[in-house]
Amino acid sequence: MSARYPFYQRLDLNGSLRVQAFGRMLVLYVGITNLLDSRNILRYDYGAEDGSRQDQQSIFGRSFFVGLYVPFF
Repeated sequence: MSARYPFYQRLDLNGSLRVQAFGRMLVLYVGITNLLDSRNILRYDYGAEDGSRQDQQSIFGRSFFVGLYVPFF
């Protein structure tokens, strides 16, 4: 009751921009995780009686994030 998982595929895109504002250095972060929204296998679940296999998908779909770093020193 074991099988090889297919290759895990994920493409992430991240970037940052450093600027001076209000006499401070600010860093703006942006990114997209799992840009192509690949459906990766987390695990296989096998039925108790007939041994049928169900694919359980990973919960990590496409996500967007934005962040701002402001040092206070």
